[in-house]
Amino acid sequence: LDDFPTALSTVHQKLAEGGDKYAGRLEAEFLLAHIRSAGCTEWVVVLATLLRRKQILYELFQDDLILWRAYSRTLQSDAYHELYASLLASLEEAMVGHTQ
Repeated sequence: LDDFPTALSTVHQKLAEGGDKYAGRLEAEFLLAHIRSAGCTEWVVVLATLLRRKQILYELFQDDLILWRAYSRTLQSDAYHELYASLLASLEEAMVGHTQ
């Protein structure tokens, strides 16, 4: 996740530029489904974060604690921390239950 902040920022901007938030979200959901089936984990993390898809993120992280730690550290230090603070808190709660 070295480029996670850059990818998150770029995709966030591109979705915002579209004007129609509903259409952009539908396109992102469609893309997420296909990227997920292709096994592109890093892009799944980016899109699932933008779409705030906690369950998808949790499924990825419960099997890969190294990815979870990198994600958590990155999101806490990123400029988007305020935007995703509630998502991160919710995931942290789920992951604490998983690791115990």
